Amino acid sequence: MKVFALGGAGTYGLLAARMMAASDVVSEIVIAGRNMDAARSAAAELGHKATTVQIDFSDEGRLASLVAGSDLIVNTAGPEHKAVLPALRAAIKSGVNYCDICAYGPTTEEALTLDADAKAANITALLGVGLDPGISNLMMMHAARQFDLAEDLRYCIFQVVAMYGGTPQALLDQWRAAGHTDASWQFVMMLAAGNVRLYRDGLLTDVDPANNAVRMTPPQGGEVMAYPYRGPEPITLPRRLPGIRSVSVLISMFPPGLNELHCALGRRIDRGELDESAAAVSFFEHMAALPDQSLAAPKGCESGWIDWVEAVGIRQGQRVRYKCWPVGGWDGTSGPLATAALKILRSDVRAKGVLSPESCLDPMSFFAEVAQNAGVRLPDGRLLDESFEVLTK
Repeated sequence: MKVFALGGAGTYGLLAARMMAASDVVSEIVIAGRNMDAARSAAAELGHKATTVQIDFSDEGRLASLVAGSDLIVNTAGPEHKAVLPALRAAIKSGVNYCDICAYGPTTEEALTLDADAKAANITALLGVGLDPGISNLMMMHAARQFDLAEDLRYCIFQVVAMYGGTPQALLDQWRAAGHTDASWQFVMMLAAGNVRLYRDGLLTDVDPANNAVRMTPPQGGEVMAYPYRGPEPITLPRRLPGIRSVSVLISMFPPGLNELHCALGRRIDRGELDESAAAVSFFEHMAALPDQSLAAPKGCESGWIDWVEAVGIRQGQRVRYKCWPVGGWDGTSGPLATAALKILRSDVRAKGVLSPESCLDPMSFFAEVAQNAGVRLPDGRLLDESFEVLTK
């Protein structure tokens, strides 16, 4: 089958393309993007299955023409809040199945309005199947299944920001040499731009992230202050869990002062005082001025991030707090994306329309497939560690 990898030369796109190209299901993979030098380099690495084409994702008409005849579009182009909807509309127009790593709640809400169009085109369009969202949604679904009645679901990611792209100054130097900031960091700045939509007390509610921080306890212990961000999980999960009372996604950046800076820059974007690119530069300029020792990863977070789910509900007549988190290093963004893409190509996912991961994937079997595709040996065969705590109130 033929895969059209939009953004396939990027960090996440190339990793996913390697996994797909290694499968017998895929006979051709088109590396598509604006930078042809990067596309040719990626194609050379992938071998005889790979071809290249130059395309700007904003040119929907040409994109729809180019993807015609493909079996699946895998979209990792960025920034996501600009790249997802044009590619999804092109997929619907050309009748081609689609998947991506969309992690932006407002874009997900708009994409869901295209559900009827996707069904009419008889396509599967799976949105947000990476680490967050993707693994996050499915871990929350798994957590909800531990209860007779699930009440509250929270996903949190703790990030050591300075571990991405080398040092903060090195990343700034790369951006200046390239003449633009990294699309993924433009997207991160947008996560705090304006109010954040959460699901509270059975309703979607818009809140100011800066005023809605909560204390969370990571799996390795201690406490962090975590802030809500504009993820899609509070929008999609209640559709599958009609009895749930609240759903939120939270981020805690290290060092801690970055959380307040992130929210402050988000407010400036929302007021039109700067764009997401300028906000990303300001964010990293702040870090570049900090002492190196203040940026070093705390104990237990040598990989650069920790993610976990915390849930509260009724289990066997008692109110219980449940936590779960991945073990073994199988969780990431590209592995789940490539695994979902192969499942769509194999017709393991048969549902049509605009879908979220929890609507069409079984959590534990999907996690096992991701780990297998990534070649990860699991400790004692475990995918998740977990804990239960009986609450007195």
